[in-house]
Amino acid sequence: MATGLLRAAGMRRFGLLLAGLIGLTACQGSVEQGHTGGKGGSGGSGGSGASGGVGGVAGSGGVGGVAGSGGTAGAGGAAACDTPESADVFAVGTGEECFEDVADNDTVPLMNGPQGGYHVWLSVGCEDCKNPLVLKYGAHDPATGEPFTGTGDLQAAVPLSSGEWPQKAGLIVYMPGLSWDPEYEPPPAKGTHIVLWAKAYDGSTLVHEDEVEVVIGDTMYWDPCEKNPDDPSCGLDGNGP
Repeated sequence: MATGLLRAAGMRRFGLLLAGLIGLTACQGSVEQGHTGGKGGSGGSGGSGASGGVGGVAGSGGVGGVAGSGGTAGAGGAAACDTPESADVFAVGTGEECFEDVADNDTVPLMNGPQGGYHVWLSVGCEDCKNPLVLKYGAHDPATGEPFTGTGDLQAAVPLSSGEWPQKAGLIVYMPGLSWDPEYEPPPAKGTHIVLWAKAYDGSTLVHEDEVEVVIGDTMYWDPCEKNPDDPSCGLDGNGP
């Protein structure tokens, strides 16, 4: 009789222990499932032209959890420059961001930079040039056909934009003068004639050349950090805030 009671009590304790273990496992599974949230989608890539990429879709949350956040839309691309009317196969112009067509005796501004120097903008466009373009360019005194005192001719391999008339704007052509020493280093006076010129090469072979005689107009202050505040040179003495 005593032996039977002991066996019954043991079976009861085993059953209670087993039920407890099953309940604890179910509880842990419910907690883990309730706290696991869905993962947010990734952002779209930048679009071409002015259109931006599309943002990612928000991820779904787990049971009882919080849904993941959506991705960030990609940034829009830069707008393309227009092709000038009656564009030649190769042409020299002016302009900081896009090619600006100029004719003989047109006026161009004289730019004064934060370090006291002066320059004018030169741009080129070429319909059939290799990219990047090997370019020689500069500004000459029309009276002598030579560079102005204290300046020289320039050469660079410049990347051309895409499009039906590839172009490169914002080429700096240095001019004489220092704004902080106008007595000994004066800039070209308003009304001074200069010849902007450029020659395009395929390797060492000259394939195109062009020039235009323009007139120095008003002096304008140019701050490179205004449009590119993250440039490493910004914040240095004499170069932006």
